Amino acid sequence: MLYYYTARDSAARFVRGSLEAANVTDALAALGSRTLFISSLDAAVTVRGTFSSMFQLGSVSQQALVAFFRSLATLVRAGVSLPRSLSVCIDQCSDNRLGEALRSIASEIKAGLSLSESMLKHPREFSPLSIGAIKTGECGGKLDEVLGRLAGTLERDRILRKKLTASLTYPCIVVSATIVVTWLLLTTTIPIFENMYLQLQVQMPPILRVLVAAGGILRSTGLVAGLIAGVCCAAVGLARYGQSVHGAATIEKIQFALPIVGTIVRKAGIARLARLLGMLLGCGISLHEAIPIVVQATGSPRLCTSLEWLQHSLAEGSSIAAPLQASGMYDSLFIQLVRVGEETGAIDEMLLRVAEYYELDVETALQQLGSALEPLMIVVLGGIVGAVAAAVFIPLYSLIGSMK
Repeated sequence: MLYYYTARDSAARFVRGSLEAANVTDALAALGSRTLFISSLDAAVTVRGTFSSMFQLGSVSQQALVAFFRSLATLVRAGVSLPRSLSVCIDQCSDNRLGEALRSIASEIKAGLSLSESMLKHPREFSPLSIGAIKTGECGGKLDEVLGRLAGTLERDRILRKKLTASLTYPCIVVSATIVVTWLLLTTTIPIFENMYLQLQVQMPPILRVLVAAGGILRSTGLVAGLIAGVCCAAVGLARYGQSVHGAATIEKIQFALPIVGTIVRKAGIARLARLLGMLLGCGISLHEAIPIVVQATGSPRLCTSLEWLQHSLAEGSSIAAPLQASGMYDSLFIQLVRVGEETGAIDEMLLRVAEYYELDVETALQQLGSALEPLMIVVLGGIVGAVAAAVFIPLYSLIGSMK
């Protein structure tokens, strides 16, 4: 069971974290071994536990996690003992939540647990992917190599996600600017022309009446508050719907159907899947053991379904490429490289090559999309502002001309 705790350490510093334990007694014993003075300890399934989890939202910084694995790999490779290596990593850690988890892990290792067993008690900080790879490294005596592979994989995954996020930044800024400019025109400029028409006792053109009505709605505090509340509720409802199995599958289906963007999202998902699976196979984990780990880490319902189908087919004696091809999710290049890797016995190397190819393809597509979106968004912004201006000034010029 997952527990959330708040406490003070021996230096009177406030710490907050989570740990996995069978019951409250085991959780208190684990925390007591670290000389922590417990302020609160709540199970995640309780109301208080849910409230406590609100103060620990989000995840550990991916950059901090990569730095930890890379530093630990270097220290272990240099022959430094694991407890001492963890102590060095704790001093260098820039993420408070990860640092607290590492302090707990260091204490558990001193009590006789292995690194992977200690990480199992911190599921919010360490994914099944990381724990599975480290467990294999411990069993095979290649912990430093596995940690290095894990750091490299997470770093490439972080870079790809960062590029995907950066590609959406510019459109979001332009859309936000468009909304703000339109709002200012409707709430400040349009009323001036409305008063002018009223003073001249001339009927406003239909398009201007529509803009005046829209400006009146935006100036109404109650309506705006209701609109904002409605948008927030819709966003929360959509997020909750996306957390369900059916909702996530539906949202992803819509994403994949989008032109250009759908292809980028699908290829990014395939690149992540190939890299994670290739890394696990390269660490010595069997395909049957690696597939469930990747299913938890992929985050794509349709790709997860294809992997589950692959695992079922492998149990029946099928090859790797055939069920993947039958799923319809993978390009012919992916299938052919997997087939070659299967025939040569180097499936892990082929998957990593596939990941590199798709990551480069995604980066190129993002650059092209950004180049195409910039002028398009400027035209859209100028078009909206121009349409509002035309709706106001053209009738005004006509009015002034008729008065002369």
